[in-house]
Amino acid sequence: MPSLREKLTGTAVKLMARKTRVIGNEAATKESLIKPFFESLGWDTTDPDVWRPEYDADFNGRKKGEKVDYAILKNKIPIMLIEAKPYQKDTKSLISKDGQLSRYFNATVSAKLSIITNGIIFRFFTDIDTANIQDQEPFTTVDIDNLNDDSMTFLEMLTPQNFNEDNIQEWAKKQLHENKAKEFIQLILTQPSSIHEFVKMVLSNSRKGAISKSVIEAFGLKLNSLMHQAINEMMALKFKQSFSDEGARTSSPDNPQDILVVDASIQELTLFHSIQGIIAGSGRDAAAVRYKNFPHWFSIKRAGSWFLKFYPADRTMLLRIPFQDIASDENLSVYSPIDKGNTTLLKIDNKEIFSIQNVILKTFDFVSEQHTTDEQDIVEESEVNSKKNAA
Repeated sequence: MPSLREKLTGTAVKLMARKTRVIGNEAATKESLIKPFFESLGWDTTDPDVWRPEYDADFNGRKKGEKVDYAILKNKIPIMLIEAKPYQKDTKSLISKDGQLSRYFNATVSAKLSIITNGIIFRFFTDIDTANIQDQEPFTTVDIDNLNDDSMTFLEMLTPQNFNEDNIQEWAKKQLHENKAKEFIQLILTQPSSIHEFVKMVLSNSRKGAISKSVIEAFGLKLNSLMHQAINEMMALKFKQSFSDEGARTSSPDNPQDILVVDASIQELTLFHSIQGIIAGSGRDAAAVRYKNFPHWFSIKRAGSWFLKFYPADRTMLLRIPFQDIASDENLSVYSPIDKGNTTLLKIDNKEIFSIQNVILKTFDFVSEQHTTDEQDIVEESEVNSKKNAA
C-alpha cells in the first residue's frame, strides 16, 4: 500500500500537469486540483457528513448569504474551512482574498484551521494571536510544485486519522516563531547596518575599549560589505568540501550485495510518478513499474529489471538502452548523451523528464523485451556505478 508521501507526490505530478488547463476557471480548479489534493490526504469528498460544499459562514445571520467554498466536518461540526480561487500564474490575487477568508473563519467558531488555495498554493491560517479571530499571516504555505520535508510533516497532520486541533495549533505556533526568526536573520544578512544592537555586538567581538555612537555608525556602513564577503567565502568553501565529499562517496562498493537501500526523497518520488504517468498515458503497463533507492542513485524498474537510474548529485540519468536506438530523437543533443554500450547517459534534471517522453517509452519497451534476473540487476547496479564514475 503506498505511503502518504507517495500518494502526495503522485498527486502533485498530476496537478502540475493539469494546472495550465484550468487557468481562470474556479469550478475546474475545484474539481481538477483542490478536491484531488484533499482526497489524496484521505478525505472523502463524496460524503456530505465529511465534505460540505457552500457551507454557511455568516456571522450570527448579520450578513446572510456568506458561504465558504468547502467545510470539512468531524462529527458533523466544521473543523476546516477551504476557500477556493481559480488557478492563476500570478498568486497576488490569492493573497488579496485573505480578508474574505477571515470573515468566514471568525464566523465559524468550531473551525481552527482555514485554507485559501488555487489548487497549487495552499495558505494555512489559525487563531494564535486572538482566539476565534483569524491571524493576519498564514502560519505555513504549501506549494504543490515544491513539496519538501516540512510540508510533508504538516500534511501528515491533516489526514483524517491524524487530525488534532491542539497539535496543529502547537505546530502553527512553532512555525510562526520560526518564520519571525528567519525574517530577522534575513534582515541581518541583507541589511545588518539597520540593526543597532547587532552592529554593536559584532564590534564588541572585534575590538577592545569603549564603543561610541560614531564608531557604531561608521562601522555599520562597512558591515554590509563585510557580511557579503563572509557569506561568499563560506559558500565557496562549502561547495569545495561538498564536491570533494561527493567524489569520495560515489566510489562503488566492493560487494554489490552490500549496497544499502535508503528512503526515497521527494525529488525522486516525483520523478517516479512522472515516469509512471508517462507510461500509463501511453497505454503501457504502469502497474509493473517500481522503484528502488540507493545512497547515490535512484533506480526505476519494470518487473525487477531496471530501465532508468537517476543520480541526483550530478543530475545525470542513465537509460538502459543503446544510444543507437534513441539517437534519432531530435532534442537529445541538449542533454549531452554519452554512449556506454548497452546504456546511455544523459545530463538531465528530473524536472525535464517530460521533454524526453519518447525516449523513456523506447527504453521501457527495450527492457520489456530483455530477460534479466534480479540477481543480474544487483551485479549490474555495481558495474554501472563503476563505469559512471570512470566516465
